Amino acid sequence: MRLVLTLPGLVAADPLPASPALARLLAAAGPPVPEPRGLAAALAAEYGVTAPAGSDVPLAPLLAAAAGAPVDDAYWLLADPVTLVAGRDDVLLAGRVDDLSVDETAALLVTLNAHFSADGIAFVAPAPSAWFVRMAATPALLAPAPDTAAGRPLRELLPQGADAPQWRRWQNEIQMLLHAHPVTQARAAGGQAAATSVWFWGGGRAADAKPAGAVAAVAMTGGAVPAGTGPRPGATAIDARGGAGGIVTWGGDRVAVALAQATGTPARALPREPAGVLAVDVPVQVVVLPAGTADAALADAFASSAWTALLRGRVSEVTVIADGAGVAWRWSARRPGFAARVAARAAWRGPPLAPLLAAARDA
Repeated sequence: MRLVLTLPGLVAADPLPASPALARLLAAAGPPVPEPRGLAAALAAEYGVTAPAGSDVPLAPLLAAAAGAPVDDAYWLLADPVTLVAGRDDVLLAGRVDDLSVDETAALLVTLNAHFSADGIAFVAPAPSAWFVRMAATPALLAPAPDTAAGRPLRELLPQGADAPQWRRWQNEIQMLLHAHPVTQARAAGGQAAATSVWFWGGGRAADAKPAGAVAAVAMTGGAVPAGTGPRPGATAIDARGGAGGIVTWGGDRVAVALAQATGTPARALPREPAGVLAVDVPVQVVVLPAGTADAALADAFASSAWTALLRGRVSEVTVIADGAGVAWRWSARRPGFAARVAARAAWRGPPLAPLLAAARDA
């Protein structure tokens, strides 16, 4: 079994969680592999949902389907309602607005769709805070995911590509429409986060967003199959639909939930004890812990259980995915040799975590 631990925000966390086991995992893994498109892209690769470097990972069709939209062969683009705030020198992303009511969303989308009715794009919201753009044409557009935006000025995150000038102009129009909207004014007056813009990202078509079974579910012999390359030589391809032959997802992150649904096995609630995860015997377990440092104890518990299971041979590989400063990294640790296992059991104090994360950031 291969275990994937996803730790949002770890690389930029302050303070860092006190977790000797996590440090041991990262040290055993060696230098990590960066994913400049962020945590969502790194997580999607575990399910075989990939895109060439310099292209968006097509997550929008998967998230639209997970939210209840009837996804067809059109081009779908996430259009997250977000709050932008003015910083000292630039505009920053404050966060996604995820508490809009049905009526508020309906009123906002009526305004947007009326304004863009002649531009070939339609705003769709299968759930109040799950907004998408649906269109027939495929835009030449590269739009960064919001998980890459933490602490970064907006000018570094504007859409790129041949069609980017048009989309930037549309974003400016959207900001003016939303800022003046009665829903926005009422929410601001009531102390609620207001949707002052939308964040486009994750564009693609459903045909390009299907999890690849042999890639996503990994070889029966244990090691990860590099995303986009197909099975390793000699590996046995297995079913990605979950159950006894595939991948099981734990956690409530919306990207993880959508990816799990696309494999045919809905995500499960994250247990407070890691034993509940390790007891499930499937080739791949993907655990997505809550963002932030409030659950540092939970992160340490999962890292400790993962390290112990790796030493004892209960798992063949532990992959850690973490992000910070707009980039995600992927560490993969296999079971150490006998001498290393003896030394690890004898040493109660692991290597310091901070230099390992700093080395990833500075690489």
